[in-house]
Amino acid sequence: MVINKPPNLDGRHPLHQDLLYFPFRPAEKIIGIWIAFSDTCRENGTLAVIPGSHKKGEMYDHDMPSHMEENLNLAYLAAKEVDISKRVHIEAKAGDALFFHPLLVHGS
Repeated sequence: MVINKPPNLDGRHPLHQDLLYFPFRPAEKIIGIWIAFSDTCRENGTLAVIPGSHKKGEMYDHDMPSHMEENLNLAYLAAKEVDISKRVHIEAKAGDALFFHPLLVHGS
């Protein structure tokens, strides 16, 4: 499954877990990959993750993103009850690939 997320085109993708969108299981046999096609930074869009959130071992509840946040892509649901103070923004160079568990809470 490939999801193209061009910068500044359709807004931010809220913090979520990919397993919510995958029609296949088990989670332990799935890996998410995020590839930077250009250099990324906070100003142009990074992948943000909640480190260790996949260790809960289950899906968080997801709901429509808060309408208070601007430029959100409303096609994506947001993970509920996530401590965003633990969010880490990962800057990447063009060609860098990040591999992660489908239960890792992340957004871009």
